[in-house]
Amino acid sequence: IRTELTLEREALYRDLFEETEYKVLEVLGFDFECELPYTPIREFCKKHLPLTSRDSIFELSIKFCNDSFKIPLCLYFHPKILAASCIHMAALWRKNKGIDCGLPLEINGHPWFKWVDSSIEQRNINEVIDQMRVLYTQQP
Repeated sequence: IRTELTLEREALYRDLFEETEYKVLEVLGFDFECELPYTPIREFCKKHLPLTSRDSIFELSIKFCNDSFKIPLCLYFHPKILAASCIHMAALWRKNKGIDCGLPLEINGHPWFKWVDSSIEQRNINEVIDQMRVLYTQQP
């Protein structure tokens, strides 16, 4: 059975959503701060990437980061894992276009992603990338 979404029903759902949102914020004491992947992307690119690829990787990473919010990855992964995944995807994109990936595999003897956060593992990045592939393989 299909139900039409009437204006009254839409208004009812909107009111319920706003009321529930208010209750959640009330429980949190209206102290809600959300860490986003943008800062770790910017810091990593600024500190660890060669000048020749810094701007390109940064811009591509931000684009991939914006795309990541189209699916609920931010609910399941720490922002620094998302940041590292977006940086990795930017480097892969460059490599697939025949451009030097611009991302060193290691920095001072450690995998590059350990400089985003020391707790990140390659499997975390792979998991995020696998889930983000959906965004680029689905037909509109």
